[in-house]
Amino acid sequence: MNQINFNGQLPPPRRNQLPVLQKLLITYRIWHEIVPNFPKTSRYTLGAKIDSLFLGCIEIIFSAATVTPNERFIKVKQAAIIIDSLKFFLQISWEIRALDTKKYVMLSEEASPVARI
Repeated sequence: MNQINFNGQLPPPRRNQLPVLQKLLITYRIWHEIVPNFPKTSRYTLGAKIDSLFLGCIEIIFSAATVTPNERFIKVKQAAIIIDSLKFFLQISWEIRALDTKKYVMLSEEASPVARI
């Protein structure tokens, strides 16, 4: 698997690896560092839901690199729907103060290019 440099720089894409996948992996890494600090009351419900959405989106985008262009369009649409759900649940976690503003902004800024797929 391609090594990812998490200091803000994207490595050169692997053959057939979409740049959006690299960006999504970086955003997931940030999330993965945040989720252990989630309040216990939300970690296994809302936190698990957000984690599941991230992983589902990563899986769909990963598989989009290996299909025909028509199938890729369908997968990208599916990923866009998941990203919208992800943004919704992140906003809920911020509104109930399970996610502080600084972390919410950090995730939003990192994920903004992903949301435009």
